[in-house]
Amino acid sequence: MWQTSGLSSAQDLEDVRRMIAVLGKRSGMVDFEENIQLPEVRSSLRLWRKAGELRAIALVDAWSNLWFDCISDAVMDELGGELAAWGSACLRRRNAKSSSQDTLDFSCSAGDSARMRFASQNGFRLLEVRSLQYARSTAIPLETRPFPPGYSWRAVRGEEEAPALVNLHRAAFGTEAMTVEERLAIMRAPQYQPDMDLVAEAPDGSLAAFCICGLASAEERVGTTDPIGVHPAHRGLGLAAALVTAGMEALIRAGVERIELATSSDNPAMQRLARQLSFELISEKVWFSKKVGG
Repeated sequence: MWQTSGLSSAQDLEDVRRMIAVLGKRSGMVDFEENIQLPEVRSSLRLWRKAGELRAIALVDAWSNLWFDCISDAVMDELGGELAAWGSACLRRRNAKSSSQDTLDFSCSAGDSARMRFASQNGFRLLEVRSLQYARSTAIPLETRPFPPGYSWRAVRGEEEAPALVNLHRAAFGTEAMTVEERLAIMRAPQYQPDMDLVAEAPDGSLAAFCICGLASAEERVGTTDPIGVHPAHRGLGLAAALVTAGMEALIRAGVERIELATSSDNPAMQRLARQLSFELISEKVWFSKKVGG
């Protein structure tokens, strides 16, 4: 018999972390440590156990994405309907609370047959948008990209800058999706490195661009340089290339051997920047969507 529960103890949280670590590259859980900082997301975390052993986990993040892991594909096939139903129920409650009609979204590699089967069996519709993963070796010589005259870069000064960082994010991406609470969740995650959370300043001292860098895997010496965003008033000046390069230099000093960045298939500017900086496309993820009401 399956036993299901929410997150009720520190041991539950450690069991979840251990399961994600055991799955390693097979894990489908994205940004777990950031997500779990948010009370609404934390309350959506569901655990499935059998004979006392954790076998599956699922949550719905702040952007209505369903993330889950199962200890095996057989467990995924067995519990797929419950995982989808749980995610739908969580988002339906949020939609009712906010009078929204957000869809439940889900992402996986097109080569992941078990997750593709999960999507087709549980009412998810394939979308055109894809997530693109790029990587480059630090053995490739790095060309310094200068900042425009009057512009400079620095690390974020601390949590007191969260409201300004949210405004910059929203302007850069033309969205209201980022909130102060969500930015603080990023900054309070265990793997967050304050000295690699970078911003570019305009000549008047305002924030013009940002790039959140960090170590994706200290053991494997892998670093990341995303998300990246530039305020519309400061585009076309080479700020993104200059700031990303500064971040890459910091990662190289930290000893990484490979640097990765991700972007969307509907962001051609970021794709061009990745190619200009000698990144190569290494993988793609497809996205699905499901109406849940509210």
